[in-house]
Amino acid sequence: LDFLPGGYTNYGPGCKIAAPGGEMTSDNDKIRAVLSTGVANAAQGSPGAIMDDGRSDSQYVYMQGTSMACPHVSGVVALGISYAAKLGKKLTNEQLTSYLLTSVNDIDQFCVQGNKSYNGKTIPLSQYKGKMGTGAVDAWKFLMAIEGTPSVMVKAGEKTSIDLSQCLGGSVMNMKYELSI
Repeated sequence: LDFLPGGYTNYGPGCKIAAPGGEMTSDNDKIRAVLSTGVANAAQGSPGAIMDDGRSDSQYVYMQGTSMACPHVSGVVALGISYAAKLGKKLTNEQLTSYLLTSVNDIDQFCVQGNKSYNGKTIPLSQYKGKMGTGAVDAWKFLMAIEGTPSVMVKAGEKTSIDLSQCLGGSVMNMKYELSI
């Protein structure tokens, strides 16, 4: 996952969150595709999945697109609802949506400069900055938000300063910690 928008990406007004949808450059590009249930060699000509033993399984196909991104978000939401129930928490739609949209990974940092090539076209990444919702869906951060555990992502091997007031609200004034992982 490179956090770059696919060449088919929806963005702009109405886009609330981003999710991986795969990006195949050919029918055999399985590394950047999403494995999904389906019918191989149907109208779209999706190849069947080749299993580790070399057999073809026509019940699974490699695909890409917003139709693959949507199940990622739906699955994360279903996981969150199940986790909330396990914890004995009842969430409103507004709480669930708020947790989902605020427990994401920043993708704007990848859309600052440079270009992306897709189907022979050059797409400037800067056109996506600030237009792909709050960020990329993150199941772990979502579950931690439901649990009530603050989470902050830091890069391994770099000294990082964390402002705890972002995680703990106004009860901790100007408390900052530095850590190295």
